Amino acid sequence: MKKKLITLAALFAVSSSALFAQSGKVIKDLTTGVVDGTTTPIAYGSNDDTWRVIWPAGSGGGIGYKPAKVCTDLGGVWAAADCGRWITHLLESGTNNPSIAGVTGVYGYQAHFNINFSCLSWVKVNFTKLGADNRARNFRINGHAYTIGPLSWVTGNWFNPLKENISINIDLAHLVAGDNVIDIDVNNDDAYEGLFICGNITQNYCP
Repeated sequence: MKKKLITLAALFAVSSSALFAQSGKVIKDLTTGVVDGTTTPIAYGSNDDTWRVIWPAGSGGGIGYKPAKVCTDLGGVWAAADCGRWITHLLESGTNNPSIAGVTGVYGYQAHFNINFSCLSWVKVNFTKLGADNRARNFRINGHAYTIGPLSWVTGNWFNPLKENISINIDLAHLVAGDNVIDIDVNNDDAYEGLFICGNITQNYCP
């Protein structure tokens, strides 16, 4: 079985947020497989505390979102990084590995974050590392789509190495005061499915 992974990288797990400290502050840790806001790994087989996932229609996953599961690496050494851990929609029975019987289709990963509009001037989504098996199609903020990379990143299969250092400005008109939603679609073509992120959402400092 091929474990095809796309990887997209971008800026910052909390552990690497120092680079952003010069121009903004972290308002949401997006890193998969770590305790939210820390660098502490979540145990393999446990629920991720940031991301939940909805399965493709007809895949047997039922209706609605379910907790994403922290799993072992989907690929070789190149797919491993100290800043986070992979998450998946389903574990292979009795193991911490992603299910080999992953149904093809789009798996929608979702997280929530809060915005303070009192002095808002900019917001960015940053990835130091972002991987998906088979590929990440796009991400959305409150339903508004953003391009992660070139078209080849969306239509082709990604292998190694991980893509890195991507930072995307968010249109403030796409945000609301209070609760906001980020969605990332992962397209699965065959066995195994998963998502790996080291990153965060930042905004300008407010007095």
